[in-house]
Amino acid sequence: LGLLCPDLATAAAASAGVPAPLPLHVRTPLIESRPLARAMGIKGCRVWLKLENCQPTGSVCLRGMAHAVRRAAERGFTHVVTSSSCAGNSGLACAYSAARLGLQCTVVLPESAASNANDAAVAQEARARIADEGAQVLLHGADWPEAHSQAELLAGQLGRSVCLLHPFDSEDVWTGYSGLVDELAEALNGEQPDAIVLPVSGGGLLSGVVSGLWRYGWVTTPVIAAELRTTNGGCLDGGGGGGVGRPCQRALDAAREQPLHSVTCSQDEAAKASVSFLCQHQLLTEPVCGAALAAVYGRHVGPGQLARPQSANIVLLVTGGRSVGLQQLFELAGSPLPAPCRSRSSSNSSSSSSSSNSRSRSRSRKKMTTLQHIVTNSRPLCNSNSKFTTNSPRRNGEQPDAIVLPVSGGGLLSGVVSGLWRYGWVTTPVIAAELRTTNGGCLDGGGGGVGRPCQRALDAAASSRCTRQDEAAKASVSFLCQHQLLTEPVCGAALAAVYGRHVGPGQLARPQSANIVLLVTGGRSVGLQQLFELAGSPLPAALPQPQQQQQQQQQQQQQQQEQKQE
Repeated sequence: LGLLCPDLATAAAASAGVPAPLPLHVRTPLIESRPLARAMGIKGCRVWLKLENCQPTGSVCLRGMAHAVRRAAERGFTHVVTSSSCAGNSGLACAYSAARLGLQCTVVLPESAASNANDAAVAQEARARIADEGAQVLLHGADWPEAHSQAELLAGQLGRSVCLLHPFDSEDVWTGYSGLVDELAEALNGEQPDAIVLPVSGGGLLSGVVSGLWRYGWVTTPVIAAELRTTNGGCLDGGGGGGVGRPCQRALDAAREQPLHSVTCSQDEAAKASVSFLCQHQLLTEPVCGAALAAVYGRHVGPGQLARPQSANIVLLVTGGRSVGLQQLFELAGSPLPAPCRSRSSSNSSSSSSSSNSRSRSRSRKKMTTLQHIVTNSRPLCNSNSKFTTNSPRRNGEQPDAIVLPVSGGGLLSGVVSGLWRYGWVTTPVIAAELRTTNGGCLDGGGGGVGRPCQRALDAAASSRCTRQDEAAKASVSFLCQHQLLTEPVCGAALAAVYGRHVGPGQLARPQSANIVLLVTGGRSVGLQQLFELAGSPLPAALPQPQQQQQQQQQQQQQQQEQKQE
């Protein structure tokens, strides 16, 4: 109940006099995307993005695995064993959930050799993230089927207290995924969507979504299942298009029982779609998710697949995932990043991976690092500010020990301070990070490019930290590589305060057990190319784009030339 409807779960627990179960996943936003609606080329059509990349582990896999791990705990198991592909999304979700429920966890990953340095770095990072959650990581086999066979053998050897969790072929996993539809129904005010576009690999997400649609009686809602084209074929024709072998039977049944259309795309098409999505929506996704994006960018979702072509509400599941980094994504799309970008971000990644590996051996599985990035744990930022990395758990209603936020005109600072006063948190330090300009910073009256700040901001007692624009841009690039979110330099100033270790023990009430909240304010004042230019590493002049977008631009240029000639 907590996964399907957290509000009802809380009310039921309160009426029974027992504490509500700790939520393991978050309710993700549903936002409208005008760029994708324009890309579809269907007049009156609206595209909605369900941002599952905002889950604490970075992917939709947390929904399924969190429910499966919780059910294992309820049945009395004390140890869960699962397998995962090299990307490690489901393995990370399992390790994350087990750590918060106090269970031991073992994840078996393939030990296949990477084809290049970037692949090796991504695989190493996936292993480090899983180990950082306190799980034991084992390497076995050349691919996922061999790794899963080893997981089955291991679970049988460890005894009755061990539960084997299949990453996608499980009723519990499907039930966890089906809760996604509950959130859609609420966000759309009960209106039935005209189509749902989602990526497919093993078929677990598809099975869960279809189960949720049936629960609401939405049996006529078309599902467009987008998958990467591989040498073995796609998932829905039995080939197992995500490197996970044959898909679960439930997914094949769903393909026959629900109006379903399968779309396949090549890896470079998916990568180009992910790059375009990054430029337009400031979100970095892996190519598996890019397959669903390519289905929309490439206009593979046509009027014939929609019940109401002229007034359709199409929901696209942005499933996230961390199987590729920024460098690898651009290489897959045919535009490698310049050398300075590769060297800087790879060094950041390797240093955070090595330090997290060394600490994970001694960290308790029941405990967690407490430097907060919105509602998720930001371990790379903890590594940058490692003197604040602690093992104390976060509790609901606990006063934060510091809030780090960017400042420009002072409106955000004024509002946050007012909110702190409302809760009586008058001792919580606020670290206001601002870009250094020729006029000075906001809090000394310069205004950071927006004129004089509001008087309320000047009255707020806050520690001020000024950052150069290139420092802020470099911090934003590092954050993009580590957290798959593109932010503008104004927000990068707050990130730089943490990356640069400018938040000192003297600013915290509890330096050795601090909960630090960092406000990631986003912003779209710069694009991807401009951000890298500010950071000192310009990107290629022409970023890779889906073929459909290239054709549209060529047509527009041709029309402009014809108009000039006339």
